Amino acid sequence: DIGTGTYTILTQIAADSLGLPTSSIKVELGDSRFPRTAGSGGSWGAASAGSALHNACNALKQRILEAAQSS
Repeated sequence: DIGTGTYTILTQIAADSLGLPTSSIKVELGDSRFPRTAGSGGSWGAASAGSALHNACNALKQRILEAAQSS
């Protein structure tokens, strides 16, 4: 981890949001192929990234539900 617990926190948020075990979640940070972010600054980075991840998981669940309903 990068010292702030970010990988663990984000794994837990994704697992909880998607109803999956943490072992099914893989968090990747710091890849230049990903969009730019404000970076990490203690728990600040985990909180801002965590909110974004939670929103993304909810959007993903909605898209999956819509796709299933249109089948």
